[in-house]
Amino acid sequence: MTYQNAMKLYPNDSIERKKYLKMLFRKAMSMVYVWGRTDELNIQKESMTYVFEHIKPKIIKLLSFYVPPEEKEYVAKENWNDIKYRKKIFDILIDLEDKSMLFWMFFHFNYFYLENVDQQRKILMENIEIFYKYYPKSMYFTDIKELYGLCSHCNVLFSISYQNRNNKIILENYCKLLRKICPDLNYTSTFIDKSINNNVSNNTNSNNKIKVAFFSEYLTSDSSVLRDRIGIITQLPKDKFDIYYLAFTNTENIKGQISKTLYNMFKTNYIRLPDDLIDARKYIELQKFDIIIYCEIGMMMRPLYLSYARLAPIQITTWGHSETSGISTIDYFVSSKYFEIEESRAQTHYSEKLYSMNSLSTYYYPPTKMLLPSNHVFKKRSDYGLSDKMTVYGCIQSSFKISEEFEKILDGILRADTNSVILMSMNKPFCKSQITRMLKLMGEKNFKRLVFFPALNITNYMNLIKLTDVILDPYPFGGCNTSFEAFDLNIPVVTMPTKYLNGRFTFGMYKKMGFIDMIADSPQNYIKIAVKAGTEKKWRESVKEKINRTKVLIFQDKDAISDWAKMLYDLYHKNIEIKEKEREIIQGNTEQTAKSENFVYELLNQKIIIKEEEYITSNSSSIPQSTFSTPEVTNNSSNSEIDNKNTVNKENTENTENTENTENTENTENTENTENIVNNQIIINETNSTSLEELSSIIIENNQKKSVNSTSLEELSSIISQNNQMEFNNQTFNSEIENLLNNN
Repeated sequence: MTYQNAMKLYPNDSIERKKYLKMLFRKAMSMVYVWGRTDELNIQKESMTYVFEHIKPKIIKLLSFYVPPEEKEYVAKENWNDIKYRKKIFDILIDLEDKSMLFWMFFHFNYFYLENVDQQRKILMENIEIFYKYYPKSMYFTDIKELYGLCSHCNVLFSISYQNRNNKIILENYCKLLRKICPDLNYTSTFIDKSINNNVSNNTNSNNKIKVAFFSEYLTSDSSVLRDRIGIITQLPKDKFDIYYLAFTNTENIKGQISKTLYNMFKTNYIRLPDDLIDARKYIELQKFDIIIYCEIGMMMRPLYLSYARLAPIQITTWGHSETSGISTIDYFVSSKYFEIEESRAQTHYSEKLYSMNSLSTYYYPPTKMLLPSNHVFKKRSDYGLSDKMTVYGCIQSSFKISEEFEKILDGILRADTNSVILMSMNKPFCKSQITRMLKLMGEKNFKRLVFFPALNITNYMNLIKLTDVILDPYPFGGCNTSFEAFDLNIPVVTMPTKYLNGRFTFGMYKKMGFIDMIADSPQNYIKIAVKAGTEKKWRESVKEKINRTKVLIFQDKDAISDWAKMLYDLYHKNIEIKEKEREIIQGNTEQTAKSENFVYELLNQKIIIKEEEYITSNSSSIPQSTFSTPEVTNNSSNSEIDNKNTVNKENTENTENTENTENTENTENTENTENIVNNQIIINETNSTSLEELSSIIIENNQKKSVNSTSLEELSSIISQNNQMEFNNQTFNSEIENLLNNN
């Protein structure tokens, strides 16, 4: 026994005994990929982000060998709901001085096992409080680099965004905790201190342009974040704004067609940051930006940690991650009135001051123009093993967007439309328990009608969207770019909005287009609308005609450019004095290069004309006052602990906003069948007040011959690949992309 061995070796030397136990534990954890194997996921291949919840019980059992014999049974029993038990585990890991395991054990939130999400969220709040009160100063992080080294590839709180809950309090308290145990996060630029104290601009540009930086690692790859922001970056008036963009990517690694084109257009204003976070922070500081826009906070760790510093007088984020940051140095969250509930209620979801634009807040290029050459020829269903006689529904989404509630909706659609398949993605991992759950819910026969595709290149992905009859927007965390893609191809998307931004993008697009035929207000109506659109061709064609006629309203929205220009101009010229919520804690010329010969460049280079009066006005009262500009200081005791009132504060439990009633659908055989299925099979609390169970996804390929053994992940994976009618050849796809680039 580990502890007993340590006692034998060092019976009278507690210091050496502690060193010995630390050494053994670190050695054991270095071999976790051997002893931590689980039949849920392949620990050798999948990210620890998905695996950890499955091996956590084994780690707790391991910890029981590092305590005196009389405590072993108590530690091994895994009573995680008991706060005293968790405090004991905390103390053990503190003695072992394992900072990394402390973060994983106490802050990582499950992806798959969410039997009582509200109880688990309460535990998370208590864990933050335990850390805040009892984490010893001797183990504080020396600097931001050490903190980053702990979780460089994983935001342990990432999954909470998919739970249909208000995360403001959790993320704010987590921010307070990190600021306390890593004081280096609380960096304030000396230039900012000066500009704030003198209430003057940070701008040193001789041309008097407003110096703006867009910051995201995703701007250097053909990502959804880039597609959301590229129109704003390229179309903001160059006579008023000096636009830069920042990332850590070496220029030779910017290889995507869209990202490479952006780089060629802004080559002199792309800032490649040093890999060292302290050096990167200093480099940004020396640029003396007036405004920094974090295109996403929460998806990549280096920008997330840098956002804790005050590096510009005005710091903004927007819906790259579709979630509030909770970070006190981020002043504004840019969204759209189309995507939010009533503004005063929506503000309760954000730690930042919410700025809801009258436009969609994105200048979004039509995906067919941005992603495909003009001579692109779409493939046929038969090329993908699909029949023209079947109804094809599409939900090609990340696995963590497929919640248990949504699985029940998928089951209802399959039961109501027996001549259907649903296209889904296996690009993200899925566990055996989730497969078993879906098999049990749907039955083997219907389960096989989930057509599960591997990672796709953009050409094949867009082909599949084109071949669907109806796109299914996930619930509760819906799609955004996927809906833009579908609408560009005139494909109807059925959606059921929540009260949070990440569940309202498709709803907002329909509001902008001016019709609500495909909007559901309950799981039952979701199934009914989906099946009607899938099986009634005449009605589906009428919806497609509406989309075709009105989609111009959601693409290349000139008002979005005006809104961004006006906001940035007004924020800068109002000389808003930025003061953080917790000041006591926080002491501390675009030139286009030679034309790139491709269709993306041609699209981006289509200039729009915005009259100066559209964004430069004498009345800037439309700009909301930043929360941080008020002289009063809240939560103003730097030495105080997070009290129970703050950390265990009940979250906003207001009922989900009622959406506009969808049109009554005709009573057909299919919809009557749907009603029966809903009454018998679907049990979902529509108020969202009870637990949401884990986000999950996984499907298998075309309905072929093999039977499914629900107890074997390996066999299921084999069936997926055997049933797959499409011959995906990545090398062929890569050569197609190369030819596309060369030809354009």
